[in-house]
Amino acid sequence: MIHYLIYGLLCVLVSFYGRGTRLGFWGVLLLSVIATPVVVFVGLLLLAPFQANILMPFKDKRVQ
Repeated sequence: MIHYLIYGLLCVLVSFYGRGTRLGFWGVLLLSVIATPVVVFVGLLLLAPFQANILMPFKDKRVQ
């Protein structure tokens, strides 16, 4: 039971990281449920354009 909870939490965390992509939150969530969240996260890191700050998707875009 705890394994499903951890898997779901990882899927949500990966989809939160991928919310700024073309797929958006729900697309990345669906993809991470079908594939594994680890594979989707690595894909997001490899396919994302280079940026100096890797935590940029977590920052609020409204706060400058």
